[in-house]
Amino acid sequence: MIHEQGNYVPGDGNSSGSKDKAPIHPFNRELLTAINMLCISWDIIPESGLESIIKFTNNKSTDPNLNGIEWFNKIVAKDARKRTLRQMIDELRETNDIKEMRFDLMNQYLNEKGFENYIR
Repeated sequence: MIHEQGNYVPGDGNSSGSKDKAPIHPFNRELLTAINMLCISWDIIPESGLESIIKFTNNKSTDPNLNGIEWFNKIVAKDARKRTLRQMIDELRETNDIKEMRFDLMNQYLNEKGFENYIR
């Protein structure tokens, strides 16, 4: 299981038919990667809150979804074992081949705003 944090363009696939969308903002790329990793760690399908963050982020791909990161951070804080996202990914890495992922922009934003950071 190797995840690429590349230049994903929402809706850019064989069935989309649209090739003129701007590349996703790096902040949003980190957010979507983080959501995917949380879903893998918790073995869930993104519903309600997470699904809303994904849809909004994809629709506004060139603008950083700052509210989305704050909301996502609160969701991660609800981990039953009180782990950060980084700790969850490190646990997954013990039994899976997972590329190193960095969430520098998200961490910087949370730290600058003074939020308790559950991403790291």
